[in-house]
Amino acid sequence: MTFATLTRPRVLLVGPGTSWRGAMRRALEGELGLAESDSCEEGLAWLEGHEPGVTLLHREACGNELAEAIVRIGELFPTELVVVVAPEVDILLCRVAMRAGAFDVVREDACEQGELTSLLEIAQERLHTRRHDLRMHMDRLRDAVRRHEREAAGSLVDTHASSGAWADLEVKVRKRWLAEYVKATTGSDVAARARFVKELAAEIAGYERPGELLVALHVQAMASGHGLTEMGMEGARSLLVDLLARAIDERKAAKGSGSSRAPSRPKAGAWHRWRLDGEESWWLVLDGVVRAVVRVGSSAVEGYWIPQLVLGERARVVRDHLPRLPEALREVERRLGCGFVFDVTSAEG
Repeated sequence: MTFATLTRPRVLLVGPGTSWRGAMRRALEGELGLAESDSCEEGLAWLEGHEPGVTLLHREACGNELAEAIVRIGELFPTELVVVVAPEVDILLCRVAMRAGAFDVVREDACEQGELTSLLEIAQERLHTRRHDLRMHMDRLRDAVRRHEREAAGSLVDTHASSGAWADLEVKVRKRWLAEYVKATTGSDVAARARFVKELAAEIAGYERPGELLVALHVQAMASGHGLTEMGMEGARSLLVDLLARAIDERKAAKGSGSSRAPSRPKAGAWHRWRLDGEESWWLVLDGVVRAVVRVGSSAVEGYWIPQLVLGERARVVRDHLPRLPEALREVERRLGCGFVFDVTSAEG
């Protein structure tokens, strides 16, 4: 049969001079994690970033500010156990120290007589109990947050899953968005996630209610079982926030450029890819009208598009250099404000 044993706690000695600290080192016999400091300020700086343990605080290190020092340690490091060490211990000192939050008060000679070992064992049991209680508390908080998010997702499904904006989307668009959303949430490719946020925010900005669509998309992903794990919830929340922020930026940019209000849905259209005599070109047809042509050369990509098409007036054609494919097609779609077009037909000639 084996029994679990508690490791001894880390100890910090705070006191002026070297005689007392030397006696403490001999009493501890080098078995414990040990650190030393001359003042309370130096001790506080050392405690930052270290595991909770026991601080042996000599009364002479604090002067007349013993209670203030104990309170400050407790405020900055709530799980640290403070033991006050003094040449003489009286009732008044014990009252001051214990009211300030000290774990115990001991005499110097008591530490040297072996009482220190017993004190540290009791302190380690207290630290172990505190860590266990903290873990249980955090587990309960996480369970409460997960339960709340599932209930909130369920109520959102009733509101947004059948919303007009979501219902107006084509089925293939919904499926594509949902698949890419789940992939971006669960994947580890940061560049792919950033690219998805950029492209979806630009595409969804062409709809009348982009915020409602993003919330509906998030709810659909949660309801599909993707958000049942804590990591999935955190990833989905982070992605939704990034998408909403990017969509807002896209809408502001569209208004700032003087463009007209975005349509409720993209115009019906498709890209037609042609390869004639070794030259590649892409023709964008919206509502049966050619609105843009992208020519891919050996060293550059050029685009020609009609910003506005007014019946009875001669169309104005804009020409500009574009980045490489597929970003060139996305840029033309953004200039036209038609949303992303994913239908492609190819032909050779």
